Amino acid sequence: VPNDTLLYFLILSLLKLPSKESIGTSRALLQACKEEAIARSRDSNMVVAVKDKDNGTKNRYEKIVDHLRLVEYEMKGGSARLWKNVLRAILGVDPSTQNSSEKLFPDALIPAAVGTGQLALSTVTKSGVKSVGKSGAMVPLTNTPVPEAHGVTKVTKKRKKTKEPKTSFAETFISKSLAAFKKQQLSGNVETSASANGITVPITQLESLLLSVVVSQGLPVFNEKWEGIVDPKIPLEQKHAEYNITFHGMSNVLLLASKHWLKISELKLADTKMKLSQIRQGTGKVSDADMKKALDAHLASEKDAEVKAALVQEVKTLVKDQYKLTRYTIMLLETLRRNMGAVILQGSSSTKKTTQQLNSMEGGLGTKVLDWQKRELCRWASKLQCEDAGNRRPMAQTEYTRVSASDQSKVPVAAKLDRKGCRAIFTQVAQQTRLRSVFFKNGEFKASKMIIKAVKQSEKALDVWHGRPGWWRVGDIGAPDDTNMLDQLLKVGYSGFSTASVFKERLAHVQCVEVPTKVAFQPRVYQIVREIAAIQDSEDIGEIIANNRKSSHVSKTKNVSDKRNGSIVQSGLESFFACQGKTKADGARKPSYSDSKAIAVDDEVPDASSSQSGSGKRKDQYDGAGSAEKKAKVAARLPVPS
Repeated sequence: VPNDTLLYFLILSLLKLPSKESIGTSRALLQACKEEAIARSRDSNMVVAVKDKDNGTKNRYEKIVDHLRLVEYEMKGGSARLWKNVLRAILGVDPSTQNSSEKLFPDALIPAAVGTGQLALSTVTKSGVKSVGKSGAMVPLTNTPVPEAHGVTKVTKKRKKTKEPKTSFAETFISKSLAAFKKQQLSGNVETSASANGITVPITQLESLLLSVVVSQGLPVFNEKWEGIVDPKIPLEQKHAEYNITFHGMSNVLLLASKHWLKISELKLADTKMKLSQIRQGTGKVSDADMKKALDAHLASEKDAEVKAALVQEVKTLVKDQYKLTRYTIMLLETLRRNMGAVILQGSSSTKKTTQQLNSMEGGLGTKVLDWQKRELCRWASKLQCEDAGNRRPMAQTEYTRVSASDQSKVPVAAKLDRKGCRAIFTQVAQQTRLRSVFFKNGEFKASKMIIKAVKQSEKALDVWHGRPGWWRVGDIGAPDDTNMLDQLLKVGYSGFSTASVFKERLAHVQCVEVPTKVAFQPRVYQIVREIAAIQDSEDIGEIIANNRKSSHVSKTKNVSDKRNGSIVQSGLESFFACQGKTKADGARKPSYSDSKAIAVDDEVPDASSSQSGSGKRKDQYDGAGSAEKKAKVAARLPVPS
């Protein structure tokens, strides 16, 4: 393909660049390679699509861009031989090695988008340049040495297939915690008390249901008109209403969710009842073990249905008081935050972490978003009067900790959350709430522009998304898939998010049957939200600085105008000017300034006593040519003697 010639020579020039050249030259040439590869990937008439089993349909130029990103990462401090081997792999050349024990390629994580896609060049050009390698797959990026006698070998490893969950991270932890505790109840090995180190958090059915709702949508965003978010009787601000949620709206979802749980439990009860009836009415011989198993399952389902029915009544009682529901939610999340472990921020720990290490924490969300969510809880607690008086932090309470130690055994515990579960739940709530705050403040149009910028920043940060489908469009095209994903995630939440419906048009356009689950998209969501939050923080700081400058300018302008009017009012200096006693010959007392609250200091006219003191130097400044007008003004202001 003749159109590959420019890209081929750009990569070849970067490979042949002498080591004595500056790193700036290498990076500039690498940037030119990336731009050319991206331009080729945009041109659908010159792109040859290939089929990759791991990534679906993906054109070869996008894979070359991914390889070049790996080169860019290794250039920041790695070995020149390793990143040049990546360039050799793009061109189909055998990698360079000095001995069999050396690794061939960088140890950095290679994105899932990196695969095969060798450049296809014309066999012979007029200048005599011949194509290198076959027009098939690229040299695989593996650190297994390549035997020179047998050419390029590809080492493949069998991957263990694991069942991918269909729910989000936090939803998975909640459901697993409920199932594990229920299994302990059936076996009779139940320990409801919290562990000595405070890692285990016992929660009830109501609290588990509340967490299931909150992790899907996140919390409502706090603002100065917070009463409308809690109380349905108070009108709510209609700005960007499509992204706004309220606690009274969340109470309706909570009630619907409790009824949905009850319906599932009743269906399961009917199923176990039918199976038990079939076993009892069966003509064949039934063992005692099978009969006992069916009976135990029926009794467990019957008990679960009773618990779910009681849960519906409990939710109906709770949602009647919206302020109580809001405090209940804030204190529950604060309990999880305190039991999830420390949050490492830049410069806050003795263990120094690089920016890239901090970005990779919390599933790619970073730690700053968690710190923002902590401050968001404090803002809510300060208005809801549920904060500790000592440290002004929200109170951390659950139904289990709200009662005395002697009554804790009576609390109907439904699950126990460990430190990892607490962290996963709080992290997902923080991600959804922070994303909602950005969309609510800026609207869809500006937020979409911020997403494009965030995608590019994520690429510069060398974020790795292992579950990226082959049809996903990169940030240089405008990040339409990322924008659509985040927009729908706020509107329907994690519980209502379906990749088949959200990307229905996109999947039909590319004619691809590859539909990843929502958990495959969640790392991408975390990475983009981390960068969006950083952009929003930067804008907020800029607004604060601009407002401070504006207020400072207004203050200076007012002072200048006061000076031009002839006086400056200075308050609080009365003691400085307090004068007592007689100073005039006729015994008249000078006016006392001890009771004065403001002193007017004249900038142009001297004091009367000093002007009449006979000082020639002071009087001469009003003499001379053109001073008649000034003398008239001074005489008009001086007191008239009696």
